[in-house]
Amino acid sequence: MKFIAMAIVVLVFLSGCTTLTKIEKSPSSIASNIQKGDKIKVVTNDGTAMDIKVKEMSDTSIIGESIQIKYDDIETIEKKKMDGTKTAIVGVAGYLTVVSVMVVVVVFSIF
Repeated sequence: MKFIAMAIVVLVFLSGCTTLTKIEKSPSSIASNIQKGDKIKVVTNDGTAMDIKVKEMSDTSIIGESIQIKYDDIETIEKKKMDGTKTAIVGVAGYLTVVSVMVVVVVFSIF
């Protein structure tokens, strides 16, 4: 039972909460806000949405694993960021849920 409770808590922490921050689509804004290693969500002018891990930046485009997107082709761009506060809240809530269930199981097993 203890193992199951710990597994649930670990899974909750690993799920993590991310926040998407909208970036202005001007080349200067993209260059100043996006860096190598960032995870971004891009929607192109033709409506194609994709999640990209930035491998490299150039003066005119963002380069991912197997894709290069020119700044002119970007309709919207958002940067993914881990939100520690939300993750902590979800983790505590998960822990309290597991503890509550364990208490109820113990109480009902006694009676």
